[in-house]
Amino acid sequence: MALCRSHEMLLLKYRKLKSEGRLDEFKTRVNPVCFKPHNDDCNICNIKRGKKRKINNLQPEEDNRKRLILPNNEHRERESNPEGLTESNTSSGNSFEFSRTIYTKNMLDTFKKMSKTGRSSFLDQLLPLLTQNEIASLAINLGSKQAKLLKADAEHMSQDSLEKTKLIDFNPDEWLSKRNNVLLNFLKGITLFDPIRSTEPQKITLCRAVEHVYGLISQKLVAPLSFLLSLNIYARTSSRSVIDLIAKSSPSGCYNTLQKWISNAGNEVQPCPQRPLMFGFDNEQIIGYKRGISAENRSRSSIITTQVHVIMKSSAANLDIQYLDNLKPKNYFSINHFEDKIKHAERFDLQEKAASS
Repeated sequence: MALCRSHEMLLLKYRKLKSEGRLDEFKTRVNPVCFKPHNDDCNICNIKRGKKRKINNLQPEEDNRKRLILPNNEHRERESNPEGLTESNTSSGNSFEFSRTIYTKNMLDTFKKMSKTGRSSFLDQLLPLLTQNEIASLAINLGSKQAKLLKADAEHMSQDSLEKTKLIDFNPDEWLSKRNNVLLNFLKGITLFDPIRSTEPQKITLCRAVEHVYGLISQKLVAPLSFLLSLNIYARTSSRSVIDLIAKSSPSGCYNTLQKWISNAGNEVQPCPQRPLMFGFDNEQIIGYKRGISAENRSRSSIITTQVHVIMKSSAANLDIQYLDNLKPKNYFSINHFEDKIKHAERFDLQEKAASS
């Protein structure tokens, strides 16, 4: 209790005279106030303001509910939740229904009005506050939002991924720039991939990861890089089982797809060069092995023909085979041609013997 300066001096004087036993000398014009001890008959606490008016329309239960005084925490809860949402009538036991709260609507309206920098800053501050389960739920929602876009991109990729010119001129950077940006940034985030400092094998690995994700979305997808890998393996092994085995775990296409592409690629007519051309071929017979011995037991056989076209150098006159007499067909079957060859061979042998001795 605070006292003014004059009453404070008066109180100090009273204490001093009382301690010295000279209260008869204490004189003042201030009227003393006597405070009675508090009891049940206090006039201040029990103020009578007349008789209470009876309300006949209210039921007993409703009357009791109207007279109920809520604690401070419950008052605050009802003010923040005016629509009467509680933990018992929500789908999540720890939060109110998200789409029906006023605070959520205000937050969404505020987020829509934010600039691009403000939104990025808000999300950077929000993500550290989320739990692992909340982040997992958010990842599922983000994936479902991108599913249609990824499927459309996979169908577009499958239409022109097997063109011969695109396979020859395949560029990882150009191919990745055409893929879904959300998926690429997610893979770059979890792998700490740096496009500037990364090497060519690392870019190829990222392309393979993107192709496998697209393969999960579209089961009939034939991705370019996986198809090139399958084509390279087939050129080295010529095994159908290996190609079909790879196709079960990657979007590379089955053996029939590979054979169809090889057949179509071989039908393209190459322009004939404006130079002398040498042609050669080789027939190789392959016979299947059988262990059984029986009548008319014939093995399956096939013949593989290999053709070679070689462009000859003809920049100088002495290198042009069209003008060499010893290679002309009229000299192949003449006796003089073979006699000259024999004499030349004998002369060459004598020179070698002389040089060695």
